[in-house]
Amino acid sequence: MKNSSIIAVDAMGGDKGPPVTIKAILAFLNEYSDVRIVFIGSKEACGLFSHACSCPSIRARAEVVACSVQVDDSEKPTVSLRNKRESSMAKAIELVATGNAHACVSAGNTGTMMSFGMKILKPLPGITRPAICALLPTLNRSTLALDLGANLECSAEQLHQFARLGALTAQCLYKIDYPSVTLLNIGLEPIKGSTLIREAAERISQDETINYCGFIEPNQMFLGNADVIVCDGFSGNIALKTSEGVAEMIAESYQRMYDKNWISRLGAFFFRRLTSSLNKTINPAYHNGAFFVGLEGIMIKSHGAAGVNSFGKALVTARQVVDQNIFQALKSNLITQGAIATRSKV
Repeated sequence: MKNSSIIAVDAMGGDKGPPVTIKAILAFLNEYSDVRIVFIGSKEACGLFSHACSCPSIRARAEVVACSVQVDDSEKPTVSLRNKRESSMAKAIELVATGNAHACVSAGNTGTMMSFGMKILKPLPGITRPAICALLPTLNRSTLALDLGANLECSAEQLHQFARLGALTAQCLYKIDYPSVTLLNIGLEPIKGSTLIREAAERISQDETINYCGFIEPNQMFLGNADVIVCDGFSGNIALKTSEGVAEMIAESYQRMYDKNWISRLGAFFFRRLTSSLNKTINPAYHNGAFFVGLEGIMIKSHGAAGVNSFGKALVTARQVVDQNIFQALKSNLITQGAIATRSKV
């Protein structure tokens, strides 16, 4: 039997905190017997979690770490970085840094998590800033997108680094030699976009280790025509949340149709059977868990508003990233510069 993966969980992060994280962790441990959890939270939360671990097999794979400080989502990251090193979020990241956990998961403030990651874990060789990446559901296949909110402003050099990180990560995920890399822009023509975007495109196109396929527009992001989509964190976060809003609108429209009258309910009943797979594709709860790529360790960011099932998906993402050895492969490839073979551009 392989060694158990250890995941440190910031139980206090997010809009809902322990009531959600405790239930999600218990369900996760019940489903995956090859994982251990370090539950980090307030003394009260640790007591609730310990009491909820009634099953001996689950209790044996769970550890609690109490802390008296929590990160306030309304605080500036610089304030938290200075005053909250004993918080549940910081302690979870420190467990990864010291090798006592393989990954950490938090639904807390993105900026604060980024700051703690930069301070405690440090960036990988040759990387100035990490990026948040996630797999987007599409018509054809999952597409890796980065940055989705870690860096609101990026230089052309940083976008080039994100392209490199994205290509290496996609290679590990998809098991392909030359994943296609695109750059998010307002048009496909080379003259479109800001000076910064055009400069980034020039840099990426000259990198022979990257299979650069040009610009991609926002309306093409979910068609599955690219393996990797690169963007700054501001644009990426807006695109992601817009898609989540559209998914919520579709779900709400369906519910209103169902509530209208008995004929609508009858039609909705059959419609639901036809669209159950569609719901799993577009519902953000089924795709929760983004990876801070570019750091000396694995940090998984959960959506702040995640419910029990959604936070559970973030835990599953952490397990998958650990099991697939994505971090080790990424670090090794960055150091050796041999992950994507150099080839001449035609």
